[in-house]
Amino acid sequence: KDSIRQIITTEYKILVEHLYSENDSVKYYISKLEALNCKLDDKNVWFNIQLVKAAVLSRSKDKNGLRELYAKMKNEFENVPNEKHAFFFHSLGMYYYRVDDLDSSRHYFNKVVNNLDTTWADYYNLSVSSYNNLATISKLQYDYSASFSCLEKYEIFLDKHSENDSIQKKN
Repeated sequence: KDSIRQIITTEYKILVEHLYSENDSVKYYISKLEALNCKLDDKNVWFNIQLVKAAVLSRSKDKNGLRELYAKMKNEFENVPNEKHAFFFHSLGMYYYRVDDLDSSRHYFNKVVNNLDTTWADYYNLSVSSYNNLATISKLQYDYSASFSCLEKYEIFLDKHSENDSIQKKN
């Protein structure tokens, strides 16, 4: 099982490198990882694969596919760390933003910023992205005071933390 886990880790890193550029490669590595995980049967690995699928579906604006995936993932939420939830909620926020459902998008970005744990490796990136998206959504809805409030929270966050803090937490 350790050798399978090592292969999965290596293949997952390759998958992430291709995530935003080569759709065929992403599909190939998703299939490969799913086959490897059948041997390992690790819920955390399964959830990571689903997060990648969610990112792909979000970019393609496949609302039905994302809804089906979300239903499957919701059943496994209790079996994976909360950090994974934040990534999925962020993916849903991005999806709803892309299909112009700004209220749903705001809902999911708020779930991210309201449930982040400062010990998570990607705390900084998720926070920065979510606050920025919340400010943009408010601006698009002509709610300038809410947009300004999000930007203030964003600036307070940046003053409190630096990217170096995030990098140190990863190590």
